[in-house]
Amino acid sequence: MQRVFFPNQLRYLLAIYSAIAILYLFATPVLEAPDEIYHVAMINYVANTGELPVQILGIDTDYKQEGSQPPLYYLITGFLTRWIDRSDYDQLRLFNPHANTGQAELLGNKNRIVHEPTSAQNMVYVARFFSLICGVITIFAVYQSAHLFAPKIKSLPLFATGLVVFNPQFLFISTAANNDILVIMFNTVSLWLTLKTVRDGFDTRRSLILSICIALGTISKLSGLVMVIVTALTGLYVGIKRRDLRGLVILAVLMAGIWGILGAWWYIRNITLYDELFGTGMMLTIFGGRSALTPDEWIRTMLNEFGGLRWSYWAVFGWFNIITWKWIYAVIDIVSLVALVGFIPFVWKIRRDGAIRESTAIAGLMLTIGTLSFLSWTTQTTGSQGRLLFPFIAPASIFLAVGLMQLKIRPQWVLAPLVIFAVIQPRFIIQPNYDFPPIVDALPSDAVGVYRVFDHIEFVGYQLTPNRWDAGGEIPITVYWRPLAQSDRDYSLAITAILPDLSPIASVNTYPGWGSMRTTTWQTGVIYADSYVLQLPESLSAIGDIQLLVSWWKYPEGDYLLVTDENGRASRDVLIFAGGINTVSSPTLPNMTPAEKIVFGDMFRLVGHTWADNTLSLMWEVLTPPDNAYTVFAFALADSDSERVVVGQGDNIPPMSTQFYRVREQFLTLHTINPAENLDSGTYPLYIGWYRDNIRLSVDAPDNMYAVDSLIIP
Repeated sequence: MQRVFFPNQLRYLLAIYSAIAILYLFATPVLEAPDEIYHVAMINYVANTGELPVQILGIDTDYKQEGSQPPLYYLITGFLTRWIDRSDYDQLRLFNPHANTGQAELLGNKNRIVHEPTSAQNMVYVARFFSLICGVITIFAVYQSAHLFAPKIKSLPLFATGLVVFNPQFLFISTAANNDILVIMFNTVSLWLTLKTVRDGFDTRRSLILSICIALGTISKLSGLVMVIVTALTGLYVGIKRRDLRGLVILAVLMAGIWGILGAWWYIRNITLYDELFGTGMMLTIFGGRSALTPDEWIRTMLNEFGGLRWSYWAVFGWFNIITWKWIYAVIDIVSLVALVGFIPFVWKIRRDGAIRESTAIAGLMLTIGTLSFLSWTTQTTGSQGRLLFPFIAPASIFLAVGLMQLKIRPQWVLAPLVIFAVIQPRFIIQPNYDFPPIVDALPSDAVGVYRVFDHIEFVGYQLTPNRWDAGGEIPITVYWRPLAQSDRDYSLAITAILPDLSPIASVNTYPGWGSMRTTTWQTGVIYADSYVLQLPESLSAIGDIQLLVSWWKYPEGDYLLVTDENGRASRDVLIFAGGINTVSSPTLPNMTPAEKIVFGDMFRLVGHTWADNTLSLMWEVLTPPDNAYTVFAFALADSDSERVVVGQGDNIPPMSTQFYRVREQFLTLHTINPAENLDSGTYPLYIGWYRDNIRLSVDAPDNMYAVDSLIIP
């Protein structure tokens, strides 16, 4: 075997990758990477027992479906973590009952686990560092593969490797405790050695190492089986082309023999225990597979999931529930399409270059078979995640790079912004989703003070600016808590947005700190600034004032904690005025009597009215933004020379507080005016107007009240 190509450029890439990867490793709390809690459970089981578990239907386990995965990652990390104190392992796995797993569109509760310091968490970090080492080897192998792919394209290794090094999703996955990175590493090294074989011919030592990598890849994850096909076909091609039957036989014997020694045992175990070769049937039974899909249904499903697949190839974090800025995905899509456009003429261009044509065929075969196997898997189970394509990230990145370079796009034009993007994700996207709420010395001056106590939780105050909200809008609120004592159980907070008829339109149910803290362990005597956002539904059709109902309750029973005031007496529900909403169509008033130029306080114009069955209906239009909440008065008046007497009254407020109406918006107010008992026959004029704090808005009428109709008593 020749000396390995190891230029300074590669050394720099490895160093940069390691530095950025450590940021990702520590930015993500333990067990907050996809399925990491189940992978760690497997590691813990192997560390405790020294053997693999047997999956038994009907028995719930900590490791769930991961107990059916190929075992190499767990055997290695289980051995590496045996010396770690794991006596508080159960404390490591405290689930957040309100976690928004797999729902990136929902705010908060991104943490699957409620985190407390434990000694068992060290085994997660050991496994993550092992994953990082696998990532370093992967980067090395990607560079070597790109160099062998087209040695004459000098900047290709930098470009292709940079697309891996600075891919935030790869950085995230390669620093998590899961078996993805192990098969990624073995597949990438196998591609490198396979490309070397097609370039230089067979070499017994290389064939030995290649066979070991392939065998170990097949017991890392099933996607490692792809390289069995790729290498076997490549070996057959090289043997025929070079007429090297001896080299072909050696490779075939080594592949079969080493796999028989290192890999076959696990597949035989599957047949023995589960009557299947790959263990996927048992995995799907435990995890839950898709219902049978027709070809049309499968195509529609894939199209629906294609967005998540693209996004999660580059930057979806946590439990598939943390995304970066959405415009980034659009930029990446454009760059990917440009690369695809450039790759087509590249393929045409190399048709006479045998060496690059061979490399393209091998890399393309690996990517094609890998993609087909991925698509086959998606027909059986949900979860079309981009990371599942990472075992084939080397050919994908090489093809992206050559496609862009074919269009004269230089590596630095893409890699420079990509490295900035990769570096800022841990601090600005990942970590904030897991931060504890800040502790403040006192209630801010612009906060509204409240004194209510839920059990031992003092509600000190809140910050909220009442506003006009729209469908799909977000209502931000910061509530301030002072724990007087730690509770004997973990309580859940509920903040519910309700309309005047008490119907709920949005809610947050959570542990404090949007899932990051527990009331059994939070610090007492301090004030927490606890911020939330209530998301109003896009399809919401409603009109009225919004209030936020704040309460604490016991999960899962649903019992609410009693509220007391500063004197220890039972108090009413805690309601916070949040503003108004109007997403309904403009009202109509059939058979309306129009009004002409009747304006109150330069703000409200009377459009018209109806009067029937003791109900006065008034249609209004807003002329200028109202400065406050006003009420409409409406009454019938006995107007004699000696005195004026109200003989019927029906004041009412608009459907939504007036300060939230917009210019030219129209609304109705309804007023039931029942005449006083024993009222004499006659005609009694109906007067209307607007007031606040007993002060009427001006109108061009005596006493700022306008006679709109009459109450007639026969």
